[in-house]
Amino acid sequence: MTTIEFEGTKSFGDEVTLKKPESENIPPSENSFRYLRDSITITRNYNLKSLVPGNKSVEMFRAEDLRKDRREVMIKKYLNNHKQYLNEKMIQEMIVAAGGHPNLLSGSEFIGDERIMISPFLRGGNLKKLLEKTGKLPPKYTKTLMLHLCRALKKLHENGIIHADVKDSNIGIDILDPQKQEIGRDDLVKYDGSHVFKLFDYDISYGGREEHVWAPSRWRFAGSIRYMSPEAIEGALPEPERDVYAAAVLGHLLLAGRLPFEGKTEVEIVNKHLHIQPQNVREFNHGVSKELGMVIEKGLEKDPNFRFRTIDEFAEAYIGGCRK
Repeated sequence: MTTIEFEGTKSFGDEVTLKKPESENIPPSENSFRYLRDSITITRNYNLKSLVPGNKSVEMFRAEDLRKDRREVMIKKYLNNHKQYLNEKMIQEMIVAAGGHPNLLSGSEFIGDERIMISPFLRGGNLKKLLEKTGKLPPKYTKTLMLHLCRALKKLHENGIIHADVKDSNIGIDILDPQKQEIGRDDLVKYDGSHVFKLFDYDISYGGREEHVWAPSRWRFAGSIRYMSPEAIEGALPEPERDVYAAAVLGHLLLAGRLPFEGKTEVEIVNKHLHIQPQNVREFNHGVSKELGMVIEKGLEKDPNFRFRTIDEFAEAYIGGCRK
């Protein structure tokens, strides 16, 4: 019997090695491991290596694909409490839309009857982990990152799809240089093409059709509170402006080293999204130009009609502000 023993930090993206149990007590994650181990699809094609803790809705495992030269993959197992939010049709459409785009995690496979997502493993981890090491960044260091994100969102929007959950932990880093083990602050100073940023996690994406909504309250608080636009909090169906707002939140985090709206409770954060104007990023980073500060402010407008109407407009203004 195999079980999971957590060691050290258990935040999203930290790997945990599979170990032999010291007792017969089986932690919840063991149930998922058994499920994957007993899955015909998984046992025929994959060798499970380690657990990568997710959240209350999913558990993820690093594995080897035995069919493709033992390339590394990430296997995401959706737990039962996530079933009501799992839009299988939308996920399949997102996989198709992402195909081949350099800034979207493509090459995924979704096994609907077993509620398993299999995706390429990104050696560079995610942006959240990178920012924990770098802190706030000079504007010129953020241009490539923001450009990659906006290109990914543009592709989705052109296909009529709203991502609806843009955030730092949903942006992966794919290291292309086999000699490079990780990405650090120095790699952001001068982009050399050794890595690309990829948007992923399509669980709550929306395609603008009735079949994409399966619960009356689905869009109310579906997503990440700290990145959620005011209209999303009020229950509106996603439009491109929702992704623009989240991109501006991310821009604030990159430049200021902190999110625009923080609080001790979700209620406090929600109230700030709805009613409080954020501090200008220039108060936290004197290297930010007046023009770039105004770009972030416009992206964070409470009324979506006053924001940038397309992600292209936001990207152009952001890159322009970095040149000032």
